[in-house]
Amino acid sequence: MRIVIYRFVAKSFAYVAILAMGSVATFVVGMDIFRYCFGIDPVEEEREWMRRENVDLSLNVLSMSLCQDFHGDRDRQFQP
Repeated sequence: MRIVIYRFVAKSFAYVAILAMGSVATFVVGMDIFRYCFGIDPVEEEREWMRRENVDLSLNVLSMSLCQDFHGDRDRQFQP
């Protein structure tokens, strides 16, 4: 009886995982089709805002600020 339950749970999990991966792939392909075939860019306004505000999303700046928060002022010399 226990093995039947494990099989059912495993199959259910597999179906949900396949459905989730298919949904993500469909979303990505759909966004590419919108952008390159129809010229519709859903994130154009956000990209322009980031460009205007000069938002820096580099990993180095984020990691350095986290290091400074953790270590205090002794790491100030390594600030980019």
